Amino acid sequence: MGIRVVYVDDEPDICELFVDIFGDAEVSIESFCDPELAIKHIHEVMPDLVIVDFRMPHTTGEKLAASLPVGIPVACASGDLDLQSKYQFVKVLKKPFEVDCVKEFIDGYLAPKK
Repeated sequence: MGIRVVYVDDEPDICELFVDIFGDAEVSIESFCDPELAIKHIHEVMPDLVIVDFRMPHTTGEKLAASLPVGIPVACASGDLDLQSKYQFVKVLKKPFEVDCVKEFIDGYLAPKK
């Protein structure tokens, strides 16, 4: 069984690209443009990792992360790499994404679960 990742971003094109680029046979990625739907889904499926865009209309990655069940690791996608020291994200992934860095993080962070 593969690992489950949920990606949340208010930009549909980025959500689609994220799934296309980073999903594979071992990594199942579900993306959401609506943070409220994402939160509901995350509570239902309890994914291995959640990656959130930091700045979205009506919410932030920080607020979304605070509404998730305890124990689900949350990484943040942002151009501001200082967010990791300010908030409890397991990683801040630089936007625009560097494909190799994101793949390495997902594979490395979740390797024990494979």
